[in-house]
Amino acid sequence: MTRLLPGLLLGLLAAARPPHVARPAPQLVVLIAIDQMRADYFDRFASQLSGGLGRIRKRSAFFRHGLQDHAVTETAPGHSTMLSGRDPAHTRVISNSRGVQDPLAPILGVAGGGTGASPRRFVGTTLYDWMLATDSTAQVLSVSRKDRGAIFPVGRARGSVFWYADGKFTTSSYYADTLPG
Repeated sequence: MTRLLPGLLLGLLAAARPPHVARPAPQLVVLIAIDQMRADYFDRFASQLSGGLGRIRKRSAFFRHGLQDHAVTETAPGHSTMLSGRDPAHTRVISNSRGVQDPLAPILGVAGGGTGASPRRFVGTTLYDWMLATDSTAQVLSVSRKDRGAIFPVGRARGSVFWYADGKFTTSSYYADTLPG
């Protein structure tokens, strides 16, 4: 009887659960990464977050304990983990110097094309890849002050990816042939 009790309880609990309710797929996913901004700052500085960040905090899912489990605090490894669910050892982006540099993808609109940038070193998939697998019309826009901050959350997928370089926003030939107007 004691062996049957746990199974019986699990069966009763399963029967008592409400039926699965299908939820609509999200229409928009926004990731905002602010280097060195801890989750508790949203509460600590709440009175100062009256605009966009305050509105996002109040109207969105907020993962107070959404931590990254790795010690490397450089931009490239950290951003390679955010929407991939993998640690830097598995994305193979273990430092900024082993990040986006790619002479095969010159930067557009920058004299000489700079050193070039792409996600070629990135291994794995990201949320955007998973979204594309279920909806081929899914779109992405990634914008950052740094190339690695814009590139790695999108992974190897091609999309609208822009970063600030040489005094203006740009992208590389990995993503486009020309800059938008």
